[in-house]
Amino acid sequence: MENGGALGALRALGVAGMLEKRRVGKLGAASLVVSLPADWVRLTGIRKGDDVFVYKQGLSLLVTPSEKKRRGRVAEVTLVDAPGAMIEFFSRYIQGFDSIRVINKAPQSEMQALLEAVDSHLLGVQVLEQSKEATTFYVFTREHASLPQLFKRLRFVVQSISKIIVQELRSPKFDSTQVKILAKSAFKLYFLVMRLIYGAARGSRDLAEARLSFGELLSFALAAKNICGILDSVTRLVRACEDLNAPFAQDKTLVDSIERAAGLYERCFTAFIRKEKIDFGAVRRERRELIVAVNCLPQQKGMFEEEARVARDTQLLVYEFADKAGELMELAANIEGFE
Repeated sequence: MENGGALGALRALGVAGMLEKRRVGKLGAASLVVSLPADWVRLTGIRKGDDVFVYKQGLSLLVTPSEKKRRGRVAEVTLVDAPGAMIEFFSRYIQGFDSIRVINKAPQSEMQALLEAVDSHLLGVQVLEQSKEATTFYVFTREHASLPQLFKRLRFVVQSISKIIVQELRSPKFDSTQVKILAKSAFKLYFLVMRLIYGAARGSRDLAEARLSFGELLSFALAAKNICGILDSVTRLVRACEDLNAPFAQDKTLVDSIERAAGLYERCFTAFIRKEKIDFGAVRRERRELIVAVNCLPQQKGMFEEEARVARDTQLLVYEFADKAGELMELAANIEGFE
């Protein structure tokens, strides 16, 4: 796998920073030392005399603070604008912090946007203390399900989302209510999965209890990002359909293609979880047929801008299902079975 080892895993988790070049020094007669990045030291609260864990992964080393050190500190996020604070807040959630303090340096509307995003995307996060200057959140979730079990839940939710989308696209008026509820559940499961993966990668007991290798964790991280891509495409399509007030009948071939692409994705997802044998040639052929069928659809003239946007985003969802099915197929060939 291209970005292997600890660095590849952290990149897959979406929390790795920029690469830094550091010079190796010498301590005593034989020991070699490397300084720790200042921003990482501030984030973790590491001080002189503290213990850290060093994990060897091939030619890479993964350095993490002790579990006690991490959970004993509060992560701080400065709110200047909601989008930037969301990224930092979600990263701290994934990194396993139980307390996250948001220092407010923005209008109340920005804090409200952050609160709504946290409620929509993260599981078990509640406001512990709130004032004009800062808001402290606490993560109360104690999820005991294993990663394979959570992925099975995600598979069911994504499958349900695709079925409802097909059903609504075949109706005169797109009702987004059920899709949005399921998408909200899927996002919460996704971020919880990433939190557990990160915790396991840090050497917590979850890794030993689940009997997962570091490579399997990396595969789970990549599969989770794969699911997030599907959810992003679903969200775009829902927004486009909500903006379209007039009745609109989608092209039957296009809607049938979504149903077929979603079915292909489901089969590859099942193969990933169960390590079932899958015909790579058949999957590749079906992906090509789906893409060709969608590409060959005639351009519909005289559409309103909103109608064209819905058609385009529907087409993109077909591409996304087909593309992500191929990614899962490759992942399924490189991990051990989970059932």
